[in-house]
Amino acid sequence: MFAPYAYPNIRHLSQLDRAECISCEKEPWDMRASGISVQEADPFGVMLAMQQGFAARRIPFFCDDAPSALTNLGLSRGGMLTNAAALLFHRFEDALILCRAYDSPRCDVLIEGADCSGSFSTALEEARAFLERHAPRALAIQRENAHEKESCIACALGEALVNALAHRDYEIAEPVRAVVSPGCVRISSPGPYLFDVYVPSPRKEGAAETLRDRPAAGAMPTRNALLVQALYRFGGVDARGSGMPLIVSTCSYCGLRVSWSNENGHAVIAFEPADE
Repeated sequence: MFAPYAYPNIRHLSQLDRAECISCEKEPWDMRASGISVQEADPFGVMLAMQQGFAARRIPFFCDDAPSALTNLGLSRGGMLTNAAALLFHRFEDALILCRAYDSPRCDVLIEGADCSGSFSTALEEARAFLERHAPRALAIQRENAHEKESCIACALGEALVNALAHRDYEIAEPVRAVVSPGCVRISSPGPYLFDVYVPSPRKEGAAETLRDRPAAGAMPTRNALLVQALYRFGGVDARGSGMPLIVSTCSYCGLRVSWSNENGHAVIAFEPADE
């Protein structure tokens, strides 16, 4: 028997929590019923996620069918998918992520564009592949250990994309945007960061890592708690607050500078070559 499941630093969303949200008319977007039937969820995707979470001991029980799994995981309500479940296991025609690569800092010469739609995972994988194609050249990765550094950068960019999709404000009807231009990769998502933004200083390889002005993981507020909880259970994210240190350390190793900012109601993370 597995130990009781607990998401790090996020209180489990009990039925009482849900009732309180409903009674106060402040029910979070991801907890609301989507209007999409449980039967319209991708059963293979649901069961694959269930198996991964069970194998990783992040889910302390196993279900034999998708509807039961969604119910027991708190991802369905009255036969309908919650918005979190619909995002994860239902295919949408509208793009979740818009990717653009330009050959000019003014972003006026388009090289390639991709409108990444479908479910959370399919849109994410398409966007990751897009950035893997274009980011190394835009960020001028040096030849020394180039293959290893490109792999590390792909990991950092993938983490940034997951964070953008998981923590964005879905009340705003806009997609996440990933823009590649010479010397910069920017990922912006609707809704500002809910914590004070900061710009970590690059460090030399082997030096101690310092995250100046970074909030403690337990103090960081969370948007879309049910969605983030589900992603953790299914292995899509690790412990809360682990993504930012991963991105910072990866960029430091690859000679890049990363910054977080709020711009015109959007959360923006930017990757640039570090100043010499």
